Amino acid sequence: MSEKFLRMGPVTILTFLILLVLAVMAVLGVSTVNAQNAIAERQKATVSATYANEASAQALLACVDETLGDQRNGEGWNQVRSSLPDAAAAQKAVDRFLAAVDMEATQVTALSWENGTLSATFECEGFRQLNVAVAFDEEAGYVVTQWSTATLWEEDEGTGLWDGK
Repeated sequence: MSEKFLRMGPVTILTFLILLVLAVMAVLGVSTVNAQNAIAERQKATVSATYANEASAQALLACVDETLGDQRNGEGWNQVRSSLPDAAAAQKAVDRFLAAVDMEATQVTALSWENGTLSATFECEGFRQLNVAVAFDEEAGYVVTQWSTATLWEEDEGTGLWDGK
């Protein structure tokens, strides 16, 4: 009876190593594509939320503009103050303006009047926020003094790592 030996020459070993490297490269390629898709989805959500907040804030400015009308004086600014006393009234005004263009308004989370300045905060999907401040100006009627966006997040209390205690 003849014995059969498995021959493992240099060509076989080299082929095995090439296949191993190709498999590792394929796994790395798939994981990179998955990571890029996740980043793209987060970027899409961030941009959408930012634009939604911008549209709502511009609708609020349109409401201020409409209320002022031709009265670009202190009396007109008092009318704006009486028409937008709180966040609920601002939300109704923003909803009304954006419904005309078939857009959904973001949430007006805060509205305040301090020293003749209207400050409003818009929040979309619980993670993107826009802060707007509008002050009275005798020549123009009003001036936007603040327009800043921020990303909201809650920091985890712990990392799950051992802290030495």
